[in-house]
Amino acid sequence: MTGNNKVGGVVGGMDDDSSGRTVIGCYNTGFVTGISYVGGVIGENNGTNSVVTDCYNTGGITGGTYVGGGVGGNSWDDTVTDCCNTSSVTGKDYVGGVVGYNAYGTSAVTDCYNTGIVIGERFVGGVIGYL
Repeated sequence: MTGNNKVGGVVGGMDDDSSGRTVIGCYNTGFVTGISYVGGVIGENNGTNSVVTDCYNTGGITGGTYVGGGVGGNSWDDTVTDCCNTSSVTGKDYVGGVVGYNAYGTSAVTDCYNTGIVIGERFVGGVIGYL
């Protein structure tokens, strides 16, 4: 999967029009690359009260900003739970093994793990790059 913005192995982006949506039991095994909001499963989860659960990624992820093994960006009261990444994640800023960027409202990342290598320059974390 290759693109510029909001690139995901399963879903590119969920925004305000996707309020309350749920993605369950999905996975990606392919390489995903983009510039911004790049994720192994979802590029950007910004759907207000949307949930990503029981998903995983085993494909390599490369991007610029907001890059995650599972979800590139998770915001505005959205939740990522019981998700994992086992592959390398490489980016510049806001890079995480599971979620690159998690912010605003009650956004949460729970019961997730990463076993892959995470490489970046600023706001880099094994599970979450920026909280």
